[in-house]
Amino acid sequence: MVVDIRDPDYVWCTGKVIKTTNKYHEKKIKYAMIKYDKGNKKEEIPEGSQRIATKGFFTGREDLPKYERGKLVMRNAEEGVAYIISKESDDSSEEKKRES
Repeated sequence: MVVDIRDPDYVWCTGKVIKTTNKYHEKKIKYAMIKYDKGNKKEEIPEGSQRIATKGFFTGREDLPKYERGKLVMRNAEEGVAYIISKESDDSSEEKKRES
């Protein structure tokens, strides 16, 4: 089953549920092993987690950031442009402007 899954960086991706298991803590909790569609990452998440959603519920939205060709991109449908979101600090971006 293909689902939407939110990765640790809060970006919604698609993934496949490859296995479910029951674990017993104070009560029985069902876990889903999910393999992300892009990459080799696998993650075990409680089935009722807010990080799992029906396929297309979040990944089908244009107002949320997505990975495109390995980069985090935010599209603005009204302006028809895409912004690449980077994790660089403001200091390093100023240095790049000075170098060019």
